[in-house]
Amino acid sequence: MNKLTIIGRLYKDVELRKTKNDKDVAELFIAYKNGFKNEKNEYESTFITSMVFGPMALNCSKYLKKGSQIAC
Repeated sequence: MNKLTIIGRLYKDVELRKTKNDKDVAELFIAYKNGFKNEKNEYESTFITSMVFGPMALNCSKYLKKGSQIAC
């Protein structure tokens, strides 16, 4: 099994919604800086969307906002 850990910052606020079965879902928008520079000698960023379900979704929407640092 492969495992990936990403540490970055939220570039948008967390979006909380409910599924058809009334379960909480939070969508996280994460940006992280690549560890290498491009031809212009600048770091580039990668943008990832992640989903969190259940009680953790409620905690994410309550405590995280744009600019918060996150590891997932």
